[in-house]
Amino acid sequence: MNMSPQQANAALADAHQTVERSRILYGYQQKTPYFIVWGLVWFVAYSMSHFLPSKQGWIWLVLDTLGASASFWIARRNQRQHGHRDDWRWLAVGATLCAFIIFTFQILTPHSSKQIASYIPLLFGTIYVVVGIWYGLRLIVAGVAIMGLSLIGYFWIDTYFNIWMAVLGGGALVGTGLWLRRI
Repeated sequence: MNMSPQQANAALADAHQTVERSRILYGYQQKTPYFIVWGLVWFVAYSMSHFLPSKQGWIWLVLDTLGASASFWIARRNQRQHGHRDDWRWLAVGATLCAFIIFTFQILTPHSSKQIASYIPLLFGTIYVVVGIWYGLRLIVAGVAIMGLSLIGYFWIDTYFNIWMAVLGGGALVGTGLWLRRI
């Protein structure tokens, strides 16, 4: 079977497109459990912060620790199943983000817990958009949704801000995880 140069180029372009699509879908599958874990963490932590505002620092500390532990466990499981060796990089990314947040709060001291509770989703929404530029549109959509919901909550929802963030912020993360899972 002889192919013309145009047919060969078209076949190679199709193969490249298939490889690229597979890479994106595989990446989505790998990210799914993290979105679900952190959506549940946000739902519980924001809900508890609404009902126990004087304890929200401890609430977030405990639930973030649980979320980070679950994320580390998921990464280790993926490493065993797929042979990935990126654990230290993600740990370094997490440590860098924690340091960045702490340093930001030292320089730009928040005056309310609502500022803190809005800033973190804005930061992670931005990260999802940036990562989505390389790894797929769904992450961009998730990041924009999280940032938009956080800004709406910050500027227009007062008394029920934490409930807003629990249901819509946490829900957006869980929904994104389910959306990423659906191929």
